[in-house]
Amino acid sequence: MKKYIYTVILLILTILLIDYAYYQKGIYIDINKNSEAEYFAKTFNDQILIKEGNSFETMTIKGVNLGSGIPGEFSTQYAVKRE
Repeated sequence: MKKYIYTVILLILTILLIDYAYYQKGIYIDINKNSEAEYFAKTFNDQILIKEGNSFETMTIKGVNLGSGIPGEFSTQYAVKRE
């Protein structure tokens, strides 16, 4: 039973050490050193480009303002006037 407990404790400590080295110190082992990084999006000036096939297309972000204030005003200001 002692061997089992020692093995489990050693395994847990090893996992914690690897976790600390990877996430806190940034130490990692690169298995594929010669491979290039793959990406599907990039930026150019003020545009966001998404990969479509072999080329990059401009991505348009559409959204809805769900804030409680009038657009262009802070929600804590009283933007509505009597006029």
